[in-house]
Amino acid sequence: MKRIAGLFALLLILTACGLTGGVTEVLPEPTAAVVTVEPTPAPEQPTPEIPVEAITATFTPIPTAPAVTAIPTAEPTARPDCTNDSSFVEDINYPDNTVVEPGETFVKIWAIRNDGTCDWDSAYQFVHIGDSLLGSTGVVPGPFGDAGEVAEIAVSFTAPTEPGTYRSRWQLRSPDGELFGTRPYVQVVVAGGGFDESCIPVVPSVLDTLEEDLGGLLTGTATFESACEFHNWSFPGEAGQQVTISVIPVGSPGVQAGFRLFGDNTTLLADTGLSANPSETLVLPDTTTYVLHVFADGSNVYNIVVEPEGGSAP
Repeated sequence: MKRIAGLFALLLILTACGLTGGVTEVLPEPTAAVVTVEPTPAPEQPTPEIPVEAITATFTPIPTAPAVTAIPTAEPTARPDCTNDSSFVEDINYPDNTVVEPGETFVKIWAIRNDGTCDWDSAYQFVHIGDSLLGSTGVVPGPFGDAGEVAEIAVSFTAPTEPGTYRSRWQLRSPDGELFGTRPYVQVVVAGGGFDESCIPVVPSVLDTLEEDLGGLLTGTATFESACEFHNWSFPGEAGQQVTISVIPVGSPGVQAGFRLFGDNTTLLADTGLSANPSETLVLPDTTTYVLHVFADGSNVYNIVVEPEGGSAP
């Protein structure tokens, strides 16, 4: 009972409160204030200064090649105030076709006249110009003699070990490098060659005439059946004309051949001796018919060719 009376009293109190002022004021719910916080700028930090060392460019020079000092070469010494010329006088020893032993050492001496006006002093040389060296050095230094004198010029040779006929041709050379004058040669027969020089007549008879081919060459063919056999040929020539005469083997490479050239059928103009491929270039002295005497030391076939300068026969 007491509990009900309490509730009733409470209800009365609440009703009285509601009637006071007549309107119930609804208060807004408190709203949290939005506070905008401005960021405080961080204090500027000084940019650290990186110490920069002064860089000094150091120039390293590229080494240059040292200047080349040209080695002076010996200039030919021209002697305009004098002239050079020479002529053959005689063979002092070892005449043509002297028989020597295989490997024999010998000294050939020529007598040569100084037909010029220059003295042949130590600047002059006697030099090899063709065919075999025959074991020589190829150069013999002067002095040889004064202008107008006859000089005796000696060269040391060594004979080959193989049998046969060998030749070595030489000429004088001036200080300016010019060859001049006579062209002497030594020609020896190494023993055992099996060729008898006595079978060659001094003045051969004419047997055949070389014929001109379409190229202007004078040609012929010789067939040798044995050693000491020979063939003779004739051909026309003019004074001052240069010709090259060759005897060319067709087979049997071990056989050697050679030729002698005669002018007017009497004057000996060239003598090659024996060799594998004999050949000679010379200037014809006269306008006449020339005789070519061809020989061999064994059985073989050869083509004989006379080639006039310019390739045309007279």
